[in-house]
Amino acid sequence: MFIWIKFMYFLILWSFYVYSTIKLSHLQYMEDETINYRVDPILAHVFVTGVLTLALHLMDRQTDYMNRLDFLMNRKVRTEQEEANVLKHINEKLLNNILPEHVANIYLDVNREMHDLYYEEHYDVAVMFASLILDKELLNLPDKKFLAMMNEYISCFDTLTKGKEFTSIEKIKLAKWTYMAACGLKDKKGKELIEKHVTSSSLLTLLNFAEAMFKTLENVNKMRCQSTQLRVGICTGPVIAGVVGSRKPLYDIWGDAVNMASRMDSTGLVGHIQVMEKTAELIRRCGIECMYREEIIVKGVNGKVRTYFVKMDHTHSLVRSGIME
Repeated sequence: MFIWIKFMYFLILWSFYVYSTIKLSHLQYMEDETINYRVDPILAHVFVTGVLTLALHLMDRQTDYMNRLDFLMNRKVRTEQEEANVLKHINEKLLNNILPEHVANIYLDVNREMHDLYYEEHYDVAVMFASLILDKELLNLPDKKFLAMMNEYISCFDTLTKGKEFTSIEKIKLAKWTYMAACGLKDKKGKELIEKHVTSSSLLTLLNFAEAMFKTLENVNKMRCQSTQLRVGICTGPVIAGVVGSRKPLYDIWGDAVNMASRMDSTGLVGHIQVMEKTAELIRRCGIECMYREEIIVKGVNGKVRTYFVKMDHTHSLVRSGIME
């Protein structure tokens, strides 16, 4: 619409100019040269100005078209950039949900070789297996209700890992209804993929996390009038962490400490945190009391293994000796 208004404006100006030329200045063109000897000089001048007016209009139309096209292209580019940024943010969020942050950053690097095997070696990591133990009544719930209940439990545990005091806790995976987590898996420093950690700090953080899990479960049980219990096994030692798979990458850890933590869980008792003797000694150095359980047979270990329970009071709080080494 604006284009036609400008065109009409050009026509009005040109018409006024033609009128002035014919009526007021015709004497000026009586003896002037013409572009065609058969054409009157006035008509020739009018024709030239008409062509010039049309040319200016077409140039203006072309300029306006290019400006509009440039605007639309810029808007399209901005929209695509915004969509790309949103998609990148979503991808980062999804990847951070399945991989630790420092590992996700490596996989988001476009310069990374796709077939490179990624792994890390950690000397001192605290590993925990925590199994939810349900009574028969809850196991017989309809599928949807059962899934909703378990989702609430696991989501509450996941929420704990977002707390400031548990930022070093890394959820590894959920095997059936066993929650696997570790503390001491940090980003590599320097060029090597080997990093030493302070065992006591990682172990203490993981124990506090287990304590929080017990209390969280108790609160959910009170609200839902349920009696789900927790059984925990913890072990410390060297592990190898890495990513397997390409389409659906999975971050996992392997090592004797992982196997023993799983055994401490499966052979433990509900409402208790079971550890091996070496781990119990480290726990005592952290100022937390442990009590001897008994010698048990553990798969993968020759002979019987001395096991201990980490002491907790009736509120599932860790019993502290007040003596730290």
